[in-house]
Amino acid sequence: MKTKVIFLCVVVCAAFSIYSYVANNKEGALGDLALMNVEALANGEIGMAICVGDGSVDCPHSNVKVLYYK
Repeated sequence: MKTKVIFLCVVVCAAFSIYSYVANNKEGALGDLALMNVEALANGEIGMAICVGDGSVDCPHSNVKVLYYK
């Protein structure tokens, strides 16, 4: 009876350890993927702006004041 309890405790500890390892690795992979996605989206924003007119809005390409940009 005592060996069965010890064996059960070892199995539960091993299962918990495996679950914790897998859960921690999934979060890291998702974080890396999300970071790459944000960087990819940010790279496309700079090249798309067209600055028009003279005004009080900063153009994303330079610090020139423009009426608006699209």
